[in-house]
Amino acid sequence: MKQIPFLLCLFSFSFLVSEAQDKKAIKLYNEARQSLSLKEYDKALELLEKSMKRDPSFGDAPMLAGEIWFERKEVSKANEYFERAYTASRAAPLAFRIGMLNFKAGLYEKAEQYLQWYVDDPKAREAYSKEASKTIENCQFAQEAIAHPIEFNPINLGPFVNTEAMEYFPSISGDGQFLVLTYRDIEGKKKDEDFYATTRTAQGWDKAKPLQGRLNSLDNEGAQTVSADGLQLIFTACNRLDGAGSCDLYSSVRLKDGSWSTPINMGDSINSFHWETQPSLSPNGKMLYFVRGKKSEDGSSDIYYSERKNQYWTKARKLEGPINTPGKECTPFIHFDNRTLYFASDGHKGMGDLDLYVSYKQEDGRWGEPKNLGYPTNSIGDQLGMVVSLDGKTAYYSSDMEGGFGLMDLYYFNLQQEVSATPSAFIRGRVTDKESKKPIQARLLLTNLETGEEYQGWETNEEGYFFSVLPGNQNYALSIQKEAYLFHSESFHLEGNSEEKAYEKNIQLQQIETGSVVRLNNVFFETASFSLRPESNKELDILLRLIEANPTLRFSIEGHTDNIGGEQENQLLSENRAKSVVNYLVERGVSKKQLVWKGFGESKPIGENDTEEGRQLNRRTEVRIL
Repeated sequence: MKQIPFLLCLFSFSFLVSEAQDKKAIKLYNEARQSLSLKEYDKALELLEKSMKRDPSFGDAPMLAGEIWFERKEVSKANEYFERAYTASRAAPLAFRIGMLNFKAGLYEKAEQYLQWYVDDPKAREAYSKEASKTIENCQFAQEAIAHPIEFNPINLGPFVNTEAMEYFPSISGDGQFLVLTYRDIEGKKKDEDFYATTRTAQGWDKAKPLQGRLNSLDNEGAQTVSADGLQLIFTACNRLDGAGSCDLYSSVRLKDGSWSTPINMGDSINSFHWETQPSLSPNGKMLYFVRGKKSEDGSSDIYYSERKNQYWTKARKLEGPINTPGKECTPFIHFDNRTLYFASDGHKGMGDLDLYVSYKQEDGRWGEPKNLGYPTNSIGDQLGMVVSLDGKTAYYSSDMEGGFGLMDLYYFNLQQEVSATPSAFIRGRVTDKESKKPIQARLLLTNLETGEEYQGWETNEEGYFFSVLPGNQNYALSIQKEAYLFHSESFHLEGNSEEKAYEKNIQLQQIETGSVVRLNNVFFETASFSLRPESNKELDILLRLIEANPTLRFSIEGHTDNIGGEQENQLLSENRAKSVVNYLVERGVSKKQLVWKGFGESKPIGENDTEEGRQLNRRTEVRIL
């Protein structure tokens, strides 16, 4: 049996006010305490039984016996003695103690009863009374949750991922094919934490193996987050020479050969002399969420965030809104929809210790009231470290439940609809030269057409490949640019897509030369009007930079329409739309000598006018190099 925490026992001594009338009972009780300090637990229980027999009104003896049985996880037996202690003493602090212990044990009805007795007692202290009232609310919540359980069917990831050791803190890439986990074998020669990874095959998850390179060390590498494209890892490491505090966040990138680079401390914008851990990187790489506390053993910690601006991280700030509490918040995970945050907490209404919650970002940018994931997803004990895949409903987490392969295993399960995230999709492809077919390292820009905000800006790798995860149910504009090339643009709508459906975009860029044409797919006008819509500005600014970079060239802005309406009306509309683009550019400094405009009306269709898709192709604005 493990050692009984001595301070736990002392806590109960300070509460009780009942005094034994029998001196022999007191003597036996003190002998029991002495045996307890010598780890002679059975002897201590024997002496306490004798003390209770000598004086049944002496409440300290059954209380201490109850503490011992509780530490042995004999909860029903412990409660038998706790109740005897309260019957003997009627001490208000004892009612509080018994109520809290019952709550921790998941005996919510009994806990509520004792805590209500404490709140109603005139001798109750204000601070303890507030805590008791809050715990009563948790008891009521837990009883209601148990009475209405949700469907919960966790499935083990199998023997290729899980072992006899500990597997926990999963993180998953945007395409759902690459899963990183923290591994620890407390029985082996190397007992520190390391990072392992597995890839998904047609048959399931492949054998998990240590990440290669300079990431794992002889010390602990703790909680981590993998970027959406699977090429960056941000993780926790403690007590390193370059650290700012006890534990800091570090970054490593995957190299061309598949190994991982030497980790770099993320700097004082994120790290402090406190304890930073459990990072989660947003899908567009612009926001980092993590946990900060004074030290890992603290009863309180909060979720912080830092924003990436101009390649630098801003000074980390505590997450505003209702998520953080005076208690402990930990293991945040920002979903691929970039608006759903899952986290663990013991400060909100829940089942006991750490429960899992979800909060959704509102239209005004604030975080909504956290929602408990329900029972039995949450139960007594700690639930933490959950991530959710691209589909918004498949969750991965670690558990020591019976039937696993080892001390802790990774499982997956389906979330209920009311706590799921928005299904998202990913876009991937390659950029090459149209003539030579060789890869191009180009600059990509994704803009949310709903808000006009830049969602992500990044570059292809040396082989021309790119990847990005996009929140679903949104309209996006994609622009691809490279010096000495015409840019490429297009727009698309994501709706209800998941990791099973990716957008493949293999783009061929055309070098700038006389006669070459680029279509402005992200320039939009009001219906039957030549007024530019605001979401056109991003694309027109890219065109502006292209023209400024080529002052010796002349550009023809050319408008086209479909065949809806009269021929003369369409001709005039196409001319005016082309002229609107020219006016936009001239107002921003482009010389009129570099520009001409033309309208072709409905005379040059590139699609069938008897379908909406074809008419949409025909309604276009193009730029021709003269």
